[in-house]
Amino acid sequence: MTGSVCALVVLAGLGVVDLLGALPLAYLVLAFGAWCPLLRGIRRDLSYGVYVYARPVQQGLALAGAQRFGPVVFKVAAVMLVVPLAWLSWTYVERPALRMVPRRSPVRVVQDGGSLADSTAAITDAGPAEEVVA
Repeated sequence: MTGSVCALVVLAGLGVVDLLGALPLAYLVLAFGAWCPLLRGIRRDLSYGVYVYARPVQQGLALAGAQRFGPVVFKVAAVMLVVPLAWLSWTYVERPALRMVPRRSPVRVVQDGGSLADSTAAITDAGPAEEVVA
């Protein structure tokens, strides 16, 4: 992670961070997501709601003229509007929809105990495995 920060600093110093900075920045974002202790144990997934609502909210802000306050204010306003919408979507749409999906038992592979060359296998979703005859 430190290497990516150093790479971004060097690239910024050389003035080519716009051209070459995407890879170290992507690594930093992914590493932070995997490392961040605040995200551990969270059982809500707002990512789909953010994906769905971000563009309409940003377009609405642009139509309202919010870009005249600068990009930082525009982005903060967009996040402040999108995150509650994503939470509402998770709470009242996505989670209830996921509860309606039937749960499947894990897939099991059952072999007859013969050699690998002449063994028969069955992949089952639930219940006793059926033998597959070749």
